[in-house]
Amino acid sequence: MGGTRYNGVLRGTEQRATARRRQWKRGLWPSRSLVQATRFRVQFDIDLARQQIFNQTRVDTLIELIERDTVPAGDILYDGAIIGWGAYMLIQGSKRRISFLEKLHKQLEEGSPLLVSFFARAESDKIFIAANKIANLFRLVLRREPTDVGHYLQPNYCHWFVKDQIQAEFSKAGLETVFFSKKPYGHAVGISK
Repeated sequence: MGGTRYNGVLRGTEQRATARRRQWKRGLWPSRSLVQATRFRVQFDIDLARQQIFNQTRVDTLIELIERDTVPAGDILYDGAIIGWGAYMLIQGSKRRISFLEKLHKQLEEGSPLLVSFFARAESDKIFIAANKIANLFRLVLRREPTDVGHYLQPNYCHWFVKDQIQAEFSKAGLETVFFSKKPYGHAVGISK
């Protein structure tokens, strides 16, 4: 049950980290050898319930609040990361999302997985193309940065992704996309290069 804890972050031995990277590349989840984890949150509303779930899995956790669209401060290298519950799709603009991924990439060990969840859409969804044209007309008049196809204001602001967008953003940030799925909820796994 190894691993050294640095400020709540597990850094496993190189052999375990390498084994986990191989498991991720084959589409397998890491074994229960992961005994500690850190979660960084911008909201604190349901963390008590999540803490109970983590307690049931016997994974020691530390919860730290951070600003929205930021990565944890410091020079700690992580064995992997999860950007869950749609947080990635709430970052406005491709440039900001790529910048976020680049900063996170610097904190991932080479070969480490990153799991991102999001709303997925079909490339041909006309509602997103129409919304983009209307939004950019207003943004031109207001002299603001144009939106990307996929920005939508329902149920609130969020970006709906297609596979090519995720792959492009991952690639620009130094991640190789090894998995993408639209169902049951959009999610992708990138491996740190």
